[in-house]
Amino acid sequence: MKQMTYKVLIVDDNETHYQLVEDFLENASLAKYDLDWAGDYDTALRLIVQRQYDICLLDYDLGARSGLDFIQEPDVQARGVPIVFLTGRGSMEIDFEAMRGGVVDYLDKTRLQPNTLERAIRYAAERAKALQAEQEHRNFLEALLSVISILNSSLEFEEVVERILMNIGKVIPHDVADFMLVEDGYTRVVKCVAHGDNALEKTISKMRFVLHDTRTFQTMRQSRLPLLIPNIADYPDWIIVEDKRPVQSYLGVPVFNADNLLGFINLTSYQAHFFSQEHSERLQIFAPQAAIAIQNSQQYEQAQQRAAEEERTRLAHELHDSVSQTLFSASVIAETLPRLLKQDVEATSEGLAKLTTITKSALAEMRTLLFELRPTALVETHLDILLSHLASGMASHMDKTKIRVSTAGQSYLLPPDVQLNLYRIAQESLNNIMKHAQANM
Repeated sequence: MKQMTYKVLIVDDNETHYQLVEDFLENASLAKYDLDWAGDYDTALRLIVQRQYDICLLDYDLGARSGLDFIQEPDVQARGVPIVFLTGRGSMEIDFEAMRGGVVDYLDKTRLQPNTLERAIRYAAERAKALQAEQEHRNFLEALLSVISILNSSLEFEEVVERILMNIGKVIPHDVADFMLVEDGYTRVVKCVAHGDNALEKTISKMRFVLHDTRTFQTMRQSRLPLLIPNIADYPDWIIVEDKRPVQSYLGVPVFNADNLLGFINLTSYQAHFFSQEHSERLQIFAPQAAIAIQNSQQYEQAQQRAAEEERTRLAHELHDSVSQTLFSASVIAETLPRLLKQDVEATSEGLAKLTTITKSALAEMRTLLFELRPTALVETHLDILLSHLASGMASHMDKTKIRVSTAGQSYLLPPDVQLNLYRIAQESLNNIMKHAQANM
Protein backbone atom coordinates (compact mmCIF):
# COMPACT_ATOMS: atom_id res chain seq x y z
CA MET A 1 0.00 0.00 0.00
CA LYS A 2 1.39 3.36 -1.04
CA GLN A 3 2.17 5.75 1.81
CA MET A 4 0.35 9.07 1.89
CA THR A 5 2.49 12.21 1.76
CA TYR A 6 1.30 15.26 3.67
CA LYS A 7 2.57 18.76 2.98
CA VAL A 8 2.90 20.42 6.41
CA LEU A 9 3.64 24.02 7.40
CA ILE A 10 5.05 24.41 10.93
CA VAL A 11 4.72 27.92 12.36
CA ASP A 12 6.83 28.37 15.49
CA ASP A 13 9.26 31.13 16.46
CA ASN A 14 11.36 28.61 18.39
CA GLU A 15 13.55 26.58 16.00
CA THR A 16 14.18 23.96 18.69
CA HIS A 17 10.46 23.21 18.83
CA TYR A 18 10.40 22.89 15.02
CA GLN A 19 13.30 20.46 15.11
CA LEU A 20 11.50 18.40 17.75
CA VAL A 21 8.46 18.07 15.51
CA GLU A 22 10.71 17.30 12.56
CA ASP A 23 12.35 14.48 14.51
CA PHE A 24 8.97 13.09 15.56
CA LEU A 25 7.73 12.93 11.97
CA GLU A 26 10.96 11.85 10.32
CA ASN A 27 10.59 8.31 11.58
CA ALA A 28 6.84 8.05 11.09
CA SER A 29 5.78 4.71 9.64
CA LEU A 30 2.21 5.36 8.50
CA ALA A 31 2.85 8.35 6.22
CA LYS A 32 5.48 10.67 4.80
CA TYR A 33 5.67 14.35 5.74
CA ASP A 34 7.04 17.18 3.61
CA LEU A 35 7.80 19.98 6.08
CA ASP A 36 8.17 23.77 5.73
CA TRP A 37 9.08 25.96 8.67
CA ALA A 38 8.08 29.58 9.27
CA GLY A 39 9.85 31.22 12.20
CA ASP A 40 7.77 34.39 12.29
CA TYR A 41 4.28 35.66 11.63
CA ASP A 42 4.91 37.38 8.28
CA THR A 43 6.81 34.45 6.80
CA ALA A 44 4.01 32.10 7.81
CA LEU A 45 1.42 34.34 6.19
CA ARG A 46 3.41 34.55 2.97
CA LEU A 47 3.98 30.78 2.75
CA ILE A 48 0.39 29.78 3.42
CA VAL A 49 -0.77 32.08 0.62
CA GLN A 50 1.89 31.08 -1.91
CA ARG A 51 1.97 27.30 -1.39
CA GLN A 52 -0.52 24.50 -1.00
CA TYR A 53 -0.48 22.70 2.36
CA ASP A 54 -2.44 19.77 3.69
CA ILE A 55 -2.14 21.03 7.27
CA CYS A 56 -0.61 23.79 9.38
CA LEU A 57 0.86 23.25 12.88
CA LEU A 58 0.52 26.64 14.54
CA ASP A 59 2.22 27.84 17.74
CA TYR A 60 0.36 30.25 19.99
CA ASP A 61 3.37 32.48 20.82
CA LEU A 62 4.58 34.33 17.71
CA GLY A 63 6.15 37.44 19.20
CA ALA A 64 4.09 40.62 18.98
CA ARG A 65 1.18 38.73 17.44
CA SER A 66 -0.25 35.37 18.42
CA GLY A 67 -1.55 32.30 16.68
CA LEU A 68 -5.07 33.53 17.42
CA ASP A 69 -4.36 36.62 15.31
CA PHE A 70 -3.03 34.40 12.54
CA ILE A 71 -6.15 32.26 12.21
CA GLN A 72 -8.24 35.45 11.84
CA GLU A 73 -6.24 36.65 8.83
CA PRO A 74 -8.54 36.82 5.76
CA ASP A 75 -5.90 35.19 3.53
CA VAL A 76 -5.55 32.30 5.98
CA GLN A 77 -9.30 31.78 6.17
CA ALA A 78 -9.59 31.98 2.38
CA ARG A 79 -7.04 29.20 1.90
CA GLY A 80 -8.99 26.84 4.16
CA VAL A 81 -5.90 24.93 5.33
CA PRO A 82 -6.76 22.83 8.42
CA ILE A 83 -4.85 24.12 11.47
CA VAL A 84 -3.73 22.21 14.56
CA PHE A 85 -2.98 24.57 17.43
CA LEU A 86 0.18 23.95 19.51
CA THR A 87 0.18 25.50 22.98
CA GLY A 88 2.38 25.26 26.02
CA ARG A 89 0.42 27.42 28.39
CA GLY A 90 -2.13 24.89 29.53
CA SER A 91 -4.91 27.48 29.11
CA MET A 92 -8.30 26.00 28.32
CA GLU A 93 -9.55 29.50 27.50
CA ILE A 94 -6.94 29.91 24.74
CA ASP A 95 -7.63 26.41 23.44
CA PHE A 96 -11.37 26.98 23.25
CA GLU A 97 -10.89 30.39 21.62
CA ALA A 98 -8.72 28.75 18.99
CA MET A 99 -11.39 26.12 18.35
CA ARG A 100 -14.02 28.84 17.98
CA GLY A 101 -11.67 30.54 15.50
CA GLY A 102 -11.65 27.48 13.25
CA VAL A 103 -8.73 25.25 14.27
CA VAL A 104 -9.50 21.55 13.96
CA ASP A 105 -7.50 20.37 16.99
CA TYR A 106 -5.10 21.55 19.70
CA LEU A 107 -2.11 19.82 21.30
CA ASP A 108 -0.16 20.56 24.48
CA LYS A 109 3.50 20.90 23.48
CA THR A 110 4.65 19.88 26.97
CA ARG A 111 3.01 16.46 26.49
CA LEU A 112 3.63 16.00 22.79
CA GLN A 113 4.33 12.43 21.63
CA PRO A 114 5.16 11.16 18.10
CA ASN A 115 2.10 8.95 17.79
CA THR A 116 -0.20 11.70 19.15
CA LEU A 117 1.22 14.26 16.72
CA GLU A 118 1.02 11.92 13.73
CA ARG A 119 -2.54 10.90 14.55
CA ALA A 120 -3.63 14.55 14.88
CA ILE A 121 -2.07 15.45 11.50
CA ARG A 122 -3.59 12.50 9.65
CA TYR A 123 -7.01 13.01 11.24
CA ALA A 124 -7.09 16.73 10.49
CA ALA A 125 -5.85 16.35 6.90
CA GLU A 126 -8.20 13.50 6.01
CA ARG A 127 -11.15 15.19 7.66
CA ALA A 128 -10.42 18.37 5.68
CA LYS A 129 -10.26 16.37 2.44
CA ALA A 130 -13.56 14.67 3.22
CA LEU A 131 -15.23 18.00 3.98
CA GLN A 132 -13.78 19.52 0.82
CA ALA A 133 -15.04 16.61 -1.29
CA GLU A 134 -18.49 16.91 0.29
CA GLN A 135 -18.55 20.65 -0.38
CA GLU A 136 -17.44 20.16 -3.97
CA HIS A 137 -20.17 17.58 -4.50
CA ARG A 138 -22.74 19.95 -2.99
CA ASN A 139 -21.49 22.78 -5.22
CA PHE A 140 -21.74 20.50 -8.25
CA LEU A 141 -25.35 19.57 -7.51
CA GLU A 142 -26.26 23.21 -6.87
CA ALA A 143 -24.62 24.25 -10.15
CA LEU A 144 -26.45 21.51 -12.06
CA LEU A 145 -29.79 22.44 -10.48
CA SER A 146 -29.10 26.08 -11.32
CA VAL A 147 -28.53 25.19 -14.98
CA ILE A 148 -31.75 23.14 -15.09
CA SER A 149 -33.62 26.07 -13.52
CA ILE A 150 -32.18 28.45 -16.14
CA LEU A 151 -33.27 26.16 -18.96
CA ASN A 152 -36.80 26.23 -17.61
CA SER A 153 -36.89 30.01 -17.14
CA SER A 154 -35.12 31.50 -20.17
CA LEU A 155 -35.22 30.90 -23.91
CA GLU A 156 -32.49 33.36 -24.84
CA PHE A 157 -29.68 31.12 -26.05
CA GLU A 158 -26.70 33.38 -25.33
CA GLU A 159 -27.98 34.13 -21.83
CA VAL A 160 -28.39 30.40 -21.10
CA VAL A 161 -24.90 29.63 -22.44
CA GLU A 162 -23.37 32.36 -20.29
CA ARG A 163 -25.07 30.98 -17.19
CA ILE A 164 -23.97 27.42 -18.04
CA LEU A 165 -20.33 28.55 -18.31
CA MET A 166 -20.68 30.46 -15.05
CA ASN A 167 -21.96 27.37 -13.24
CA ILE A 168 -19.27 25.17 -14.76
CA GLY A 169 -16.75 27.61 -13.27
CA LYS A 170 -18.16 26.91 -9.81
CA VAL A 171 -17.29 23.22 -9.94
CA ILE A 172 -14.44 23.00 -12.47
CA PRO A 173 -11.73 25.64 -11.95
CA HIS A 174 -10.21 27.02 -15.17
CA ASP A 175 -8.71 30.16 -16.67
CA VAL A 176 -10.69 30.44 -19.92
CA ALA A 177 -13.98 28.86 -21.02
CA ASP A 178 -15.92 29.09 -24.25
CA PHE A 179 -18.93 27.54 -25.95
CA MET A 180 -18.73 26.79 -29.69
CA LEU A 181 -21.47 25.94 -32.16
CA VAL A 182 -20.84 23.88 -35.30
CA GLU A 183 -22.27 25.50 -38.42
CA ASP A 184 -21.61 24.37 -42.01
CA GLY A 185 -18.46 22.51 -41.04
CA TYR A 186 -17.00 25.40 -39.03
CA THR A 187 -16.98 26.23 -35.34
CA ARG A 188 -18.28 29.57 -34.08
CA VAL A 189 -17.72 30.86 -30.55
CA VAL A 190 -21.02 31.92 -29.00
CA LYS A 191 -19.61 32.97 -25.62
CA CYS A 192 -16.12 33.22 -24.13
CA VAL A 193 -15.32 33.90 -20.46
CA ALA A 194 -11.71 34.80 -19.61
CA HIS A 195 -12.31 36.25 -16.13
CA GLY A 196 -11.94 39.92 -16.96
CA ASP A 197 -9.50 39.65 -19.88
CA ASN A 198 -11.72 41.41 -22.43
CA ALA A 199 -9.03 41.46 -25.13
CA LEU A 200 -8.60 37.69 -24.96
CA GLU A 201 -12.37 37.15 -24.98
CA LYS A 202 -12.66 39.23 -28.17
CA THR A 203 -9.77 37.35 -29.79
CA ILE A 204 -11.25 33.94 -29.04
CA SER A 205 -14.76 35.03 -30.02
CA LYS A 206 -13.52 35.87 -33.52
CA MET A 207 -11.80 32.52 -34.06
CA ARG A 208 -13.26 29.93 -36.44
CA PHE A 209 -11.95 26.42 -37.02
CA VAL A 210 -12.56 23.97 -39.84
CA LEU A 211 -14.08 20.98 -38.07
CA HIS A 212 -12.49 18.31 -40.26
CA ASP A 213 -9.02 19.89 -40.04
CA THR A 214 -8.93 20.34 -36.26
CA ARG A 215 -7.68 17.24 -34.47
CA THR A 216 -9.08 18.25 -31.09
CA PHE A 217 -12.64 18.54 -32.35
CA GLN A 218 -12.41 15.54 -34.65
CA THR A 219 -11.29 13.36 -31.74
CA MET A 220 -14.27 14.40 -29.62
CA ARG A 221 -16.64 14.09 -32.55
CA GLN A 222 -15.62 10.50 -33.22
CA SER A 223 -15.45 9.37 -29.57
CA ARG A 224 -18.44 11.45 -28.36
CA LEU A 225 -16.46 11.72 -25.11
CA PRO A 226 -14.60 14.52 -23.29
CA LEU A 227 -11.00 15.16 -24.31
CA LEU A 228 -8.40 15.81 -21.59
CA ILE A 229 -4.97 17.11 -22.64
CA PRO A 230 -2.82 17.27 -19.47
CA ASN A 231 0.09 19.06 -21.14
CA ILE A 232 -0.31 21.03 -24.36
CA ALA A 233 3.44 20.74 -24.96
CA ASP A 234 2.89 17.02 -25.66
CA TYR A 235 0.11 17.76 -28.18
CA PRO A 236 1.76 18.92 -31.43
CA ASP A 237 -1.49 19.78 -33.25
CA TRP A 238 -2.59 22.39 -30.72
CA ILE A 239 -3.52 25.71 -32.36
CA ILE A 240 -1.88 28.58 -30.48
CA VAL A 241 -4.03 31.60 -29.64
CA GLU A 242 -2.51 35.03 -29.06
CA ASP A 243 -2.41 35.39 -25.29
CA LYS A 244 -0.15 36.92 -22.66
CA ARG A 245 0.27 33.50 -21.05
CA PRO A 246 0.43 30.20 -22.96
CA VAL A 247 -2.25 27.60 -22.40
CA GLN A 248 -0.81 24.54 -20.65
CA SER A 249 -3.76 22.14 -20.32
CA TYR A 250 -7.16 21.59 -21.96
CA LEU A 251 -10.48 19.94 -21.22
CA GLY A 252 -13.35 19.83 -23.72
CA VAL A 253 -16.61 17.99 -24.32
CA PRO A 254 -18.77 17.58 -27.45
CA VAL A 255 -22.44 18.56 -27.36
CA PHE A 256 -24.70 16.17 -29.26
CA ASN A 257 -28.41 16.03 -30.00
CA ALA A 258 -28.90 12.35 -30.85
CA ASP A 259 -26.39 11.87 -33.70
CA ASN A 260 -26.19 15.56 -34.58
CA LEU A 261 -23.05 17.37 -33.35
CA LEU A 262 -24.14 20.79 -32.10
CA GLY A 263 -20.92 22.19 -30.63
CA PHE A 264 -18.25 22.03 -27.94
CA ILE A 265 -17.58 23.31 -24.42
CA ASN A 266 -13.88 24.16 -24.03
CA LEU A 267 -11.90 24.82 -20.83
CA THR A 268 -8.21 25.78 -20.66
CA SER A 269 -5.70 26.42 -17.89
CA TYR A 270 -2.34 28.17 -17.77
CA GLN A 271 -1.10 25.33 -15.54
CA ALA A 272 -0.02 21.95 -16.90
CA HIS A 273 -1.73 18.80 -15.55
CA PHE A 274 -4.42 21.02 -14.05
CA PHE A 275 -7.57 19.10 -15.06
CA SER A 276 -8.39 15.67 -13.65
CA GLN A 277 -10.55 12.75 -14.69
CA GLU A 278 -13.12 13.89 -12.14
CA HIS A 279 -13.27 17.28 -13.88
CA SER A 280 -13.83 15.45 -17.17
CA GLU A 281 -16.73 13.45 -15.75
CA ARG A 282 -18.34 16.58 -14.33
CA LEU A 283 -18.03 18.49 -17.59
CA GLN A 284 -19.66 15.62 -19.46
CA ILE A 285 -22.77 15.98 -17.29
CA PHE A 286 -23.18 19.60 -18.44
CA ALA A 287 -23.15 18.67 -22.14
CA PRO A 288 -26.80 17.40 -22.31
CA GLN A 289 -27.95 20.60 -20.61
CA ALA A 290 -26.20 22.63 -23.28
CA ALA A 291 -27.91 20.51 -25.94
CA ILE A 292 -31.29 21.29 -24.37
CA ALA A 293 -30.42 24.99 -24.39
CA ILE A 294 -29.67 24.87 -28.12
CA GLN A 295 -32.88 22.95 -28.87
CA ASN A 296 -35.01 25.33 -26.82
CA SER A 297 -33.45 28.42 -28.39
CA GLN A 298 -33.92 27.03 -31.90
CA GLN A 299 -37.57 26.22 -31.22
CA TYR A 300 -38.04 29.66 -29.68
CA GLU A 301 -36.42 31.30 -32.71
CA GLN A 302 -38.67 29.32 -35.05
CA ALA A 303 -41.73 30.35 -33.02
CA GLN A 304 -40.64 33.99 -33.25
CA GLN A 305 -40.21 33.66 -37.01
CA ARG A 306 -43.70 32.16 -37.34
CA ALA A 307 -45.12 34.96 -35.20
CA ALA A 308 -43.36 37.55 -37.37
CA GLU A 309 -44.74 35.94 -40.54
CA GLU A 310 -48.24 35.89 -39.07
CA GLU A 311 -47.88 39.55 -38.11
CA ARG A 312 -46.72 40.48 -41.62
CA THR A 313 -49.69 38.61 -43.06
CA ARG A 314 -52.06 40.45 -40.74
CA LEU A 315 -50.58 43.81 -41.68
CA ALA A 316 -50.84 42.96 -45.38
CA HIS A 317 -54.56 42.21 -44.89
CA GLU A 318 -54.96 45.48 -43.00
CA LEU A 319 -53.34 47.39 -45.84
CA HIS A 320 -55.56 45.66 -48.40
CA ASP A 321 -58.82 45.78 -46.47
CA SER A 322 -58.61 49.26 -45.01
CA VAL A 323 -55.99 51.65 -46.34
CA SER A 324 -56.17 50.53 -49.98
CA GLN A 325 -60.00 50.78 -49.96
CA THR A 326 -59.86 54.20 -48.33
CA LEU A 327 -57.37 55.46 -50.89
CA PHE A 328 -59.50 53.98 -53.70
CA SER A 329 -62.52 55.93 -52.41
CA ALA A 330 -60.40 59.07 -52.22
CA SER A 331 -59.21 58.62 -55.81
CA VAL A 332 -62.81 58.15 -57.08
CA ILE A 333 -63.93 61.34 -55.30
CA ALA A 334 -60.93 63.25 -56.63
CA GLU A 335 -61.75 62.16 -60.20
CA THR A 336 -65.40 63.18 -59.80
CA LEU A 337 -64.90 66.63 -58.31
CA PRO A 338 -63.62 68.37 -61.47
CA ARG A 339 -66.85 67.39 -63.29
CA LEU A 340 -69.01 68.71 -60.44
CA LEU A 341 -67.08 71.92 -60.02
CA LYS A 342 -69.04 73.89 -62.67
CA GLN A 343 -72.37 72.07 -62.28
CA ASP A 344 -72.91 71.87 -58.51
CA VAL A 345 -70.74 74.00 -56.24
CA GLU A 346 -72.44 72.71 -53.08
CA ALA A 347 -71.83 69.05 -54.04
CA THR A 348 -68.25 69.93 -54.88
CA SER A 349 -67.79 71.49 -51.45
CA GLU A 350 -69.22 68.41 -49.76
CA GLY A 351 -66.97 66.21 -51.87
CA LEU A 352 -63.89 68.20 -50.88
CA ALA A 353 -64.84 67.89 -47.22
CA LYS A 354 -65.33 64.15 -47.58
CA LEU A 355 -62.03 63.86 -49.47
CA THR A 356 -60.28 65.67 -46.63
CA THR A 357 -61.83 63.31 -44.06
CA ILE A 358 -60.89 60.22 -46.04
CA THR A 359 -57.28 61.30 -46.58
CA LYS A 360 -56.92 62.13 -42.86
CA SER A 361 -58.33 58.71 -41.99
CA ALA A 362 -55.95 57.02 -44.43
CA LEU A 363 -53.06 58.94 -42.92
CA ALA A 364 -54.11 57.87 -39.41
CA GLU A 365 -54.37 54.24 -40.50
CA MET A 366 -50.98 54.36 -42.19
CA ARG A 367 -49.46 55.88 -39.06
CA THR A 368 -50.91 53.05 -36.97
CA LEU A 369 -49.61 50.40 -39.36
CA LEU A 370 -46.18 52.02 -39.45
CA PHE A 371 -46.08 51.88 -35.66
CA GLU A 372 -46.83 48.16 -35.80
CA LEU A 373 -44.19 47.60 -38.45
CA ARG A 374 -41.66 48.97 -35.96
CA PRO A 375 -42.20 46.83 -32.80
CA THR A 376 -39.98 49.09 -30.71
CA ALA A 377 -42.31 52.01 -31.43
CA LEU A 378 -45.15 50.22 -29.65
CA VAL A 379 -43.15 50.03 -26.42
CA GLU A 380 -41.28 53.35 -26.73
CA THR A 381 -44.35 55.54 -27.33
CA HIS A 382 -46.74 56.52 -24.54
CA LEU A 383 -49.92 54.46 -24.50
CA ASP A 384 -52.27 57.47 -24.80
CA ILE A 385 -50.59 58.48 -28.07
CA LEU A 386 -50.81 54.93 -29.41
CA LEU A 387 -54.50 54.74 -28.55
CA SER A 388 -55.18 58.09 -30.23
CA HIS A 389 -53.57 56.89 -33.47
CA LEU A 390 -55.49 53.62 -33.21
CA ALA A 391 -58.82 55.41 -32.70
CA SER A 392 -58.19 57.79 -35.61
CA GLY A 393 -57.50 54.87 -37.90
CA MET A 394 -60.64 53.01 -36.82
CA ALA A 395 -62.82 56.11 -37.19
CA SER A 396 -62.39 56.09 -40.99
CA HIS A 397 -64.48 52.90 -41.15
CA MET A 398 -67.29 54.17 -38.91
CA ASP A 399 -68.87 57.18 -40.66
CA LYS A 400 -71.70 57.64 -38.14
CA THR A 401 -69.68 56.97 -35.03
CA LYS A 402 -67.14 59.19 -33.34
CA ILE A 403 -64.33 57.68 -31.27
CA ARG A 404 -62.97 59.81 -28.47
CA VAL A 405 -59.92 58.92 -26.42
CA SER A 406 -59.67 60.51 -22.98
CA THR A 407 -56.89 59.92 -20.47
CA ALA A 408 -56.37 60.96 -16.85
CA GLY A 409 -53.26 61.25 -14.76
CA GLN A 410 -49.62 61.46 -15.78
CA SER A 411 -48.57 59.64 -18.92
CA TYR A 412 -45.48 57.39 -18.71
CA LEU A 413 -44.10 54.31 -20.39
CA LEU A 414 -45.32 50.98 -19.04
CA PRO A 415 -43.27 47.77 -18.96
CA PRO A 416 -42.99 46.56 -22.61
CA ASP A 417 -45.06 43.39 -22.21
CA VAL A 418 -47.78 45.24 -20.27
CA GLN A 419 -47.96 48.10 -22.79
CA LEU A 420 -48.07 45.78 -25.79
CA ASN A 421 -50.84 43.64 -24.24
CA LEU A 422 -52.95 46.72 -23.40
CA TYR A 423 -52.51 48.03 -26.93
CA ARG A 424 -53.62 44.71 -28.43
CA ILE A 425 -56.64 44.58 -26.10
CA ALA A 426 -57.72 48.07 -27.19
CA GLN A 427 -57.14 47.17 -30.84
CA GLU A 428 -59.24 44.01 -30.61
CA SER A 429 -61.99 45.84 -28.70
CA LEU A 430 -62.31 48.48 -31.44
CA ASN A 431 -62.31 45.77 -34.10
CA ASN A 432 -65.17 43.99 -32.33
CA ILE A 433 -67.13 47.25 -31.99
CA MET A 434 -66.70 47.96 -35.69
CA LYS A 435 -67.73 44.44 -36.73
CA HIS A 436 -70.49 43.59 -34.29
CA ALA A 437 -71.77 46.49 -32.19
CA GLN A 438 -73.46 48.46 -35.02
CA ALA A 439 -72.72 51.64 -33.11
CA ASN A 440 -74.12 54.80 -34.73
CA MET A 441 -73.44 57.62 -32.28
